[in-house]
Amino acid sequence: MELKGRYCLVKYTHRSGSEICAFLFRYFKTVHSLCDCKKGLQKEFRIMSETDFDKAAEEVKNLKAKPADAEMLRVYALFKQAKVGDINTARPGMLDFTGKAKWDAWEKEKGKSQEAARKEYIDFVEELKGKYGI
Repeated sequence: MELKGRYCLVKYTHRSGSEICAFLFRYFKTVHSLCDCKKGLQKEFRIMSETDFDKAAEEVKNLKAKPADAEMLRVYALFKQAKVGDINTARPGMLDFTGKAKWDAWEKEKGKSQEAARKEYIDFVEELKGKYGI
């Protein structure tokens, strides 16, 4: 086992003879990705429970300092994409500046899978925790 930042790299050989690398996320102890090293193929996926996501959602509320507006918009957009999926509402009216900013941020995440948004959300919250403390 080899440690790489927040990930542990575990190498093992499948019974078919192909070497498989699995990255285990240390904080959540879940599989991050698997790749067939001999073929150079890589399939990204993450087995992530709702509790990991909910934990990150609670932690972002307890940061020592409030993140910048752009960071909070990204948190909002990734949260909505992870929970709801692609945006499904009309853009707010011209006097709702906050609503439009949130809508625009969420709209930028359109097409991203909920699982990918969940992963990105958790990673971004970890980044914010490092920057602002908890």
